Amino acid sequence: RFTSDRAKIRARRVTGNSAQQQRDVAMAIKNAREMALLPYENRVTTQRGGRGGDRRQRDDDRRPREPKETDAPKQTATPSPQTEEVNQENTTEESAE
Repeated sequence: RFTSDRAKIRARRVTGNSAQQQRDVAMAIKNAREMALLPYENRVTTQRGGRGGDRRQRDDDRRPREPKETDAPKQTATPSPQTEEVNQENTTEESAE
């Protein structure tokens, strides 16, 4: 009544105990655990699905995420080699005129 299914002590608001009663319950549970009358923890097993082979199939059904503007890599001010060549051609044409 005072412990959960995982052997945790329930809160006062759940059990309806006063502060003094909660302290007494906590001490009694701790003593019972030390005397091995109550377990320190109850392991709760859940059903697990296979070896995880479903993950790939499940992810294929999802639509791809759209990148946010903040996540996109920022452009650097360094021009690429191709633009440098174009700039050099433009400057030579301008100087020839």
